[in-house]
Amino acid sequence: IAASEQANIDGWVRLTGRKIQNWHYSCWPEDQTRAAYLFPHVIQEYYQKNRNKIVGSFINGERDHWDRQNLSLYVWMKCLWNPALDVDAEIAEYCRRMYGAAAGTVRELVAMQMDGLEKSRWPDATLSPKGIYEASYPRDSIVKMEALLKRAKEEAAGDELVLKRLDYIGKPLGDFFAESRDYS
Repeated sequence: IAASEQANIDGWVRLTGRKIQNWHYSCWPEDQTRAAYLFPHVIQEYYQKNRNKIVGSFINGERDHWDRQNLSLYVWMKCLWNPALDVDAEIAEYCRRMYGAAAGTVRELVAMQMDGLEKSRWPDATLSPKGIYEASYPRDSIVKMEALLKRAKEEAAGDELVLKRLDYIGKPLGDFFAESRDYS
């Protein structure tokens, strides 16, 4: 998918002789799976690679997918302004500011979600339950994510705002965990 899109961008830049604006569906693949999908490093790499080819992106979502993808979208907006952004430092700061005493645990949970998408490759490069729940998020990693979310809630005990934030990200994670159980 990335190679095809890059060829399209390169072709339009060659054809027009100027930078282009593109259109992205930030909601994909939320319409086909309940899996978490955090990919901020991929976003950054994309904008660094296309810094001299793109003037901006129209980012389109079909549904309310912010709770499942909020960190990707947060970094996406920042990379539009600064593709040289230190993504890992930004994520660490986001976790610190949003999750207080549970920041370290949430950071670990977020890292597992990112690694699942950013470091795995699906069989035949095709989105499928097998790709998601065997390549990206095998059952043992889901069980660890469930434990991390539980631990984060324990660490945030007494901090109502952080608990609300954990509930916000916890709802789609619960759906993700259930889909994993059903698949396994």
